[in-house]
Amino acid sequence: MTKQPKGFSLIEFILILLVVLAAGCSGWFLWHRSHKDSAAKQPNTSTNTPHATNATTPSRQGDASEGWQSYTNAQYGISFKYPEDWKIGTVGPFNAPDSATKQEYAINVDHNEDVKYNGAVSIEVLNENLEAAVVWYDKAFSASHVTKTETNIKDRRSIEYAQSSGFETAVKTYLFSMGNKTLVFASLDTLLNEQAGPDYWTKFDKVLDSLQISL
Repeated sequence: MTKQPKGFSLIEFILILLVVLAAGCSGWFLWHRSHKDSAAKQPNTSTNTPHATNATTPSRQGDASEGWQSYTNAQYGISFKYPEDWKIGTVGPFNAPDSATKQEYAINVDHNEDVKYNGAVSIEVLNENLEAAVVWYDKAFSASHVTKTETNIKDRRSIEYAQSSGFETAVKTYLFSMGNKTLVFASLDTLLNEQAGPDYWTKFDKVLDSLQISL
């Protein structure tokens, strides 16, 4: 039993005790509320952080021909990219309207090495429409194991002539319609290129992918 302090009546002691208890409870309540409000104002780093540490960001795939050189021919609306170890060897225009394929302009993309048969890609502009060009190429490839495919590449009608590397040498030739003209994109010296480096066809395909035709 609590001993009654001297000089205070029992009622006064009880009142003083109740006041002390009430003040203590009020102080605890105010501290608890203040602490709760402060915590609520703190940012939730686990859900509100824009770039959480455990978030997975897809890696940005760069251009397959990034770092390559560029070629543009405004007259014929042709542009493409080619490897740094290749060079441009323009071999046109031509003044031969009676030639078999009506060749009007040509761009050879060669290896940097100044040696014989160092060609990598041939791009030609023929002064005849796609139908006429196909007649000539059909005859030219008739004795070879070449597969002809009519397709649509670069959003234009095109013809692909392809021979797999299972034969002595591979061939890839693409004909693109350019109105009353035809663009020819073809491999060059493929057997030597295959022997020189296993990445020749990878580079060839990348040059083709980068090709833009605006006419």
